[in-house]
Amino acid sequence: MGRRQRVRAQWLAPELFSRWNEEDNCAAIALSRLIFSGLLDRHPGLHLLAAHGGGYLPTYLGRSQHANAARPEAQTMARKPSEYLREMYFDTLVYDSVALRHLIDVVGVSQVLLGTDYPFDMGHYTPHELVAPAWSTTERVAVLSGNARRLFDLP
Repeated sequence: MGRRQRVRAQWLAPELFSRWNEEDNCAAIALSRLIFSGLLDRHPGLHLLAAHGGGYLPTYLGRSQHANAARPEAQTMARKPSEYLREMYFDTLVYDSVALRHLIDVVGVSQVLLGTDYPFDMGHYTPHELVAPAWSTTERVAVLSGNARRLFDLP
């Protein structure tokens, strides 16, 4: 096998992408389907908690917003996609403090809960380290415990 073929085989190997990113793709697809199906309009007050920070959807929300504004087949719900995201809950399993800050900026600090993915090998076993010291005490407490207590009605 020549160099070009080896490189192509390496980059086309499904395990290189799907094993590490499958959950992110699945989460984005599942949340998009829930939003665009109108299900969340039919069931107001439904509480959803998305793993892996909601996958790629919060990061690439602009495309959903644009589709909703530009394409008739994407105008299937009462509000903008971003409004539904701000009602869902997300875990912190994004592996990077900048990505976590972006998630909070998109969905609001009140919607993000601590997550680890324990005991899997892709778990983040020190998730509290993503909660930046530069955040306010209110934000840190909300993400580390307060939001989960509120969502699950714990003392």
